[in-house]
Amino acid sequence: MRLKWFWFLAVLLYACIILAESITNPLDYINQRDRERLSQLLQMVSKKSNMPTREVYGEFWAILGKQHKDWSENEVETLKDQLVGASLIYMKYYWEDALGSLKKGSPEKSAKRAGYEDKLLKLGALSQEKLMKNDENISRIAFREPLSSSEGGPGYVVNEQGINYVLSSLEGATDRVSKLFTKEFKE
Repeated sequence: MRLKWFWFLAVLLYACIILAESITNPLDYINQRDRERLSQLLQMVSKKSNMPTREVYGEFWAILGKQHKDWSENEVETLKDQLVGASLIYMKYYWEDALGSLKKGSPEKSAKRAGYEDKLLKLGALSQEKLMKNDENISRIAFREPLSSSEGGPGYVVNEQGINYVLSSLEGATDRVSKLFTKEFKE
C-alpha cells in the first residue's frame, strides 16, 4: 500500500514540475502579420503625444484577442516586456543610470536595471553582448569620454542636458505605450 502511494505522489510531483516548467510564451499566440501590426501600433503610440486613441487601443486589443481570448496579467506583462521592454523600459533604466554615473563621475548600475536585464535575458529580448556594450557606454559617459558613432565618424560626449531630454522622451513614450497594455481604455 505504501509503495502505491509513493508512486502516486512521485507521478503527481513529476506532473507538477512539468506543468510549472512549460510556461507559455505570449508571443506564441500571435502570428507574424499581427506581430508586425502590433509593432507599427507601438511605434506610432510611442512617437505621438496624442496617443493612444480609442481606435488604436481597440485595434491593439482586437489583434491580441484574435488568437487568445483570456490574457492573464502575467501574460500581458511578459508580452509588454517582449515587445517594448528593451526599447523603452530598459532604456529608461539605462539613461537614469547614465545620468547618475555622469553626476558621480563613476559608472553605476541600479538594482532596477540589473533586475530588468536578467528578465530580458531570460525572455531573449536582450543579448549579453548588448548589455556589455551598454555597461561600456555607461563607463564612457561617467568619465565624459566620447561614445563611438554608429557611422564610424567622430564620437560624441553625452551631457546632462542630452540625457534629460532622452529621459523625458522615454518617460512620455513609456506612459503612452503602457496605456495600450491595460485591459481597460483610459483617456
